[in-house]
Amino acid sequence: MAFRAKQSLSRVRKAWEDAGKKTSPSRVLKMKTSFIMALAALAGLSAAHAETVLKKWHPGFYFEAYVANMPDSKWQRRVVASGMQGAIFRFKWRDLETARGRYDFSVIRTVVERAKASGKYVGLHIEDRSWGDEKDEGNCVPDYLQTPEFGGGQMTRAKPDGGLWCTLTR
Repeated sequence: MAFRAKQSLSRVRKAWEDAGKKTSPSRVLKMKTSFIMALAALAGLSAAHAETVLKKWHPGFYFEAYVANMPDSKWQRRVVASGMQGAIFRFKWRDLETARGRYDFSVIRTVVERAKASGKYVGLHIEDRSWGDEKDEGNCVPDYLQTPEFGGGQMTRAKPDGGLWCTLTR
């Protein structure tokens, strides 16, 4: 669309420059109309582009939490009282699937209910890999996957800074 509008504008400009010759009034009217339409098309394109680029979904600041079972007092202080739009919570896959095919989403349910009661938004991030300094960071998949049947289920290695890095083997 932008390319066509630019083409129209350049054709009108060229015709306008060539209009030094004697031109009929109807031709001048057509040129003016084309010029106005080309400008309107360009204006419409830039407005549509600006709306697409600048529109955000739930804009604002969010608190990022690695501990989903945060006490209510901490939630009130960090998310509600601070003016945050909401919180993004990270969950390890291994903490949600406690046994093969058995999932415990109660902690997610609690987080969502707390956010709803506070009028806040919540983002959920479920990790199948991890990295960090904690001892447990070396276990990123459920225990049943860490068996020979699944080839150990994960790959763990030390990071140069002394932390651990873990990823699911596929």
